[in-house]
Amino acid sequence: MTFRLAIFAVVVFAAQFCERAAAAQTINLPTTMTVERVFPGRHYGDNARILSVQVDDGTLYFVLRDIYTFDPEELFMGDDVWRYVKESRPNMIIRSRAGKEIAATKPGEIITVQGFFTFASRDLEVSSVSRGSGISEPIRHY
Repeated sequence: MTFRLAIFAVVVFAAQFCERAAAAQTINLPTTMTVERVFPGRHYGDNARILSVQVDDGTLYFVLRDIYTFDPEELFMGDDVWRYVKESRPNMIIRSRAGKEIAATKPGEIITVQGFFTFASRDLEVSSVSRGSGISEPIRHY
């Protein structure tokens, strides 16, 4: 009986994992990031989340200060996006006209980027860029 219960638990877990992975490949996840442009040659520590972003033909580097998603089903959190892209180079590819505005930031400048992230291609379709820390993460009730 215990063996059957264990097999059932594995099947249920695998089904949930596959459903989540399949959903990740097909959705455009509304994502908001607060990033700070890095100073060249400055060390940000071993635990800093350095985000490399491809804009047109160049690669820009930012410190990822905060990231969150607007997922009504709460399948994906901001850290899920970071864990997915952190091993890739560049981490994200900007696909919009706002890329020029992101490229125009100066070292040390903080911007808030809102857009739609696609897991399959690591694309971020930027809808808005604002100077400063912008809005904070919406309150979640657990």
